[in-house]
Amino acid sequence: MKNVKTQVLLVSLWALLTGLVQAADSGLIGALTGGLGVSQEQAGGGAGAIFNYAKQQLDPGQFSQVAAAVPG
Repeated sequence: MKNVKTQVLLVSLWALLTGLVQAADSGLIGALTGGLGVSQEQAGGGAGAIFNYAKQQLDPGQFSQVAAAVPG
């Protein structure tokens, strides 16, 4: 069951990051603040929470792929 959750999480994060990379040249926080209309603090906190959860759930190699895709 954990393997299925991990795969779903990885695919979801990959889709999210792909969209953010295409939408913004100013980095992840810029994409979140511009796309969602949130403050830099909110964007940073939300992104941090998502990546912390991903780091706990994914294998180190999988998380490295996710982290490498983050703009800025």
